[in-house]
Amino acid sequence: MIAPGTGLAPFRSFIQERTILSNVNFSSWRLYFGCRWKEIDYIYRIELETALYDGVLDGLYLAFSQECRKKTYLQDLLKYHAKDLWRFIEYQKAIIYTCGSYIIGKAVRNSLMDIIIRFGKYKKIKQAQYEFELLLKTRRYVQELWG
Repeated sequence: MIAPGTGLAPFRSFIQERTILSNVNFSSWRLYFGCRWKEIDYIYRIELETALYDGVLDGLYLAFSQECRKKTYLQDLLKYHAKDLWRFIEYQKAIIYTCGSYIIGKAVRNSLMDIIIRFGKYKKIKQAQYEFELLLKTRRYVQELWG
């Protein structure tokens, strides 16, 4: 799950449902969440960190874009975890959900394309685009974006 602050709402419901269905065997769940300021914008911090502590989330990766001189955005987290993400995409048939603005959607798409080119069997952009389109068609990449 990949979301800026405004795109977190649907993922909260996923996490809450998984918490309730604790007896169901789910695969690995990760949340990549980004916002500007940790102390101001990191809404639902306790809820998310509790989900991680309780094992509802297997990973919680955070980007606070205005906290440091070198800004860190969601797409930077994806690039940092590229090898693991590729393993999830290729070998574990991960489903990737992105929710947020079109700007975030474009940045996430570009990061995923970079991951496909870097680690996938397709090294040319056209071939990687085909692989990405296949993720869309098979609903393994789902995006809810707004302007």
